[in-house]
Order: sequence, then structure tokens, then C-alpha cells
Amino acid sequence: MNSRSEYFKFLITDCVQAVDDLDIDEEHRGAIIAALIQSDSYNGLRKAMLQAMHPSFVVQRGDKS
Repeated sequence: MNSRSEYFKFLITDCVQAVDDLDIDEEHRGAIIAALIQSDSYNGLRKAMLQAMHPSFVVQRGDKS
């Protein structure tokens, strides 16, 4: 298994757990999980852009690359 596959497994599991913890109605679960995944993607893009624009940018503790 490659690290990319493992990352997506972790991401989906994490998003589903978050929705379960929040007791979201079944009809909204899919949309909220998709929004969480999209948010993670945007955050990754933001970090990549910051690193490209400012090579001295360092990912802070708690951030996932």
C-alpha cells in the first residue's frame, strides 16, 4: 500500500468519525463528509502555495502536510 492510499483511508475515516461524533442526520452526512475532504484539499493547496511563494515558510506543529 502506498502512502497516498493510506492518507486517503485516514482522511475518510477521520471525516466519518467527526460526522459520527457530531451526530449529524443521515441525510446530511455525505455532503458534510465531502465538505470536510474538500476543506482538507484546499488547506493542502494553501500550504503548497505558501511554500512556493515563501521558501522559508515552515509547516507549523499540528499541521498535516
